[in-house]
Order: sequence, then structure tokens, then C-alpha cells
Amino acid sequence: MKADRLLSILFALQNGATLTVRELAEKLEVSPRTVSRDLEALSAAGVPVYAERGYGGGWRLAEGFRARFNGLKRDDVERLLLSQSSAAQMFTDLGKEKEFRETWDRLLQAASAGSGNDARSVRERIHIDGAGWRESFETQPWLPALYDAVWARRKVAMRYGRDDAEERELLPFGLVAKGGAWYVVGSTGGEFRTYRISRVASLRETGETFERPEGFDLESYWKQSIASFRERLPSYAAKLKLTAAAYERLKEMRYVAVAREEPVDGGGIIVEANLQTIGYAVECLLRLGGDGVELLEPDELRQAMRDAVLRLAAAYGA
Repeated sequence: MKADRLLSILFALQNGATLTVRELAEKLEVSPRTVSRDLEALSAAGVPVYAERGYGGGWRLAEGFRARFNGLKRDDVERLLLSQSSAAQMFTDLGKEKEFRETWDRLLQAASAGSGNDARSVRERIHIDGAGWRESFETQPWLPALYDAVWARRKVAMRYGRDDAEERELLPFGLVAKGGAWYVVGSTGGEFRTYRISRVASLRETGETFERPEGFDLESYWKQSIASFRERLPSYAAKLKLTAAAYERLKEMRYVAVAREEPVDGGGIIVEANLQTIGYAVECLLRLGGDGVELLEPDELRQAMRDAVLRLAAAYGA
């Protein structure tokens, strides 16, 4: 996005660096023509960026100039926040999550200075939960309308899910993105609720507005909601002996929580895991297959697996 590139150019030049158009293009992974247009846009906006000719020349900022980000508008801050998830994951992989968070907070504080606290306002209404982020294949036809309703503090009436025949009124306080899905957090009937936007069947504005609850923190609410949801999940313990490859596949499965692992002499890992329910445990074990997987206990799950395999064999004529 253009706003992101302009910020990147400012960051690259702000420490007294002199960079050619080609060097900036390689850094930003865009064409030299695009960088030239961006430099012209910065100059037209009053940023003292200029070109030094000759050997060792390039583009630089006037000496002593420091960009102040109080000119960022709400849309710019939104783009920064929406790019946070993928960037944070990269720095987490590098073991630099703490440093990234500190830098990100400084950037948002600078962005909100003198601009009506836009950065803080955006964070109050949009939260990106990067845990388990992946590409989404869900349809989100009502996301733009809910986005507008959140910012304009407009009450909406919606039907949720296939079986919801009656409309419910919702005061939408914020949006959350997690795991490739979008959720709307708000109040209905005086109680806080979270709805998956892809399951909204219909939506319309009521023509009424509302006041956001004072002190409501979207990120804190979301974290508490996730913790409460996990506490309510059912529990079913199983012990398995797995190869390293099978163990990695198990950890990738949704709702599986590993409580304990222990390497085995001669290879393999003994794993104690919460598989939610006996039915879900059978589903997980069937997905793992028989290669490198041995179920040790409980006995009732071993019997359930035997029954499931016999049903499969009968279905396929074995």
C-alpha cells in the first residue's frame, strides 16, 4: 500500500542515509518507477527530500529533519494495524517478539500524537489476534457494513445462523480477526456477545446510535473471552506413542492440547494430550493414521478405535 511505502521510505532516509532509487526499490520490492512517484509525492506533501547528483549520490532528507507521524489519518493507522499480524509472526519466529512489540507501540504512540488519538481509537475498535493466523476461505459479505457501524456507533439488527428466525439488536463495539476469521464484539440485551461474521445471515441498520461503554478495552475483552471459552471446553485425556512426524501432525490439529511429552529410548515420544471428547479423539487418531501412531490408553478409546476401523473395513469390503 502507498501509505506503507511512504513510511518505509521516511524510515530508510531518516537516519541520514543517502539511497538511490534502485536501492529503495530493492528494499521495498517495487519498481524504480514506483519509488520515483513516491518520492515526488513526499516532496509535494512538503517533506524536504532531495536528490544529490554525482558519484555516491542519491536521495536524502534535509539535515535535521525528523518525520512526525501526527499527520497519519485513521485509514493509515488501520493499515498499519492490519499488517501487524504477519509482521509479528515473522519477528516471533526470529525470537524478537519483545523488541517488535516495543517498536510497534512506539510507532502507534507517535501516530496518535496530535491527531485526535487516531491510533488509540483504532485499537479500541479493531483487534488482530495473530495466533494461528491463516488464509481465510470464508465469505464476509457483512464485514464492510459492520465496520462502518462500529465506527459510526450505529445500532444494527441481524439474524445469526441458519436457524435464527428473529432479528436481534446489536450494539457493535469492535471487530476482531483471528485464525482467518472475523468476529464482531458487541452488546445485545444488555450482555456482551461475540459473533462470527461469516455466520451472519442478514443485517440492517436501525437508524439509532449508541454510546460506547466507558473504559471498554477490546483486546482485554477478547483475551478474557478466549480464556473463558477454553475453560469451558470438555476434557478427554489420552496417552500415545508417536514418531516425531506424527507428533507434529497431532500438534497442528485444532482443539488438541498436549499436557506432557517424554522422549522414548530408541526413538519416539510418549505424549499425554487432551483430545476434548472420545468422539473427537477417534477422529484425530483416524486422521493421524496407523503409521507411527500407537494408542496406549485409555482402554475405552482403544475399543472405540477398533470399532471405527472395523466399520471402515466393512464399508470398503475388506
